[in-house]
Amino acid sequence: MKYYLDISKGEQKARLLDRKTDPLKQWKTSPIDAVALKHWKDYTGARDRMLAATSSRESPWIVVRADDKRATRLNVIRDLISRLACPETDKHLASPDRSIVFPHDAAHAGRQQLAQ
Repeated sequence: MKYYLDISKGEQKARLLDRKTDPLKQWKTSPIDAVALKHWKDYTGARDRMLAATSSRESPWIVVRADDKRATRLNVIRDLISRLACPETDKHLASPDRSIVFPHDAAHAGRQQLAQ
């Protein structure tokens, strides 16, 4: 299973700023952070090409809207559980929110379902 965590430009900007000011998150800072927002369109294009080129029926990408970290974690766990053979699990409770977790479709980029 391949999960792509999709984050909006505004949320990325907030997280990068948080890394600069929060002593507990400063260890996450990398040289890429300095240019990340400047190259947002380039990264978006590369993401779209990568998803289109590497998603297949046998091994599709699963897109996760990741602006809300808590909802992201819970829905990835629910999606994983729903895909695994686990007889003692109530599959109804393991259903992810499909507005947060959904299979990749090349049309998503055109419909702006992924962060731009």
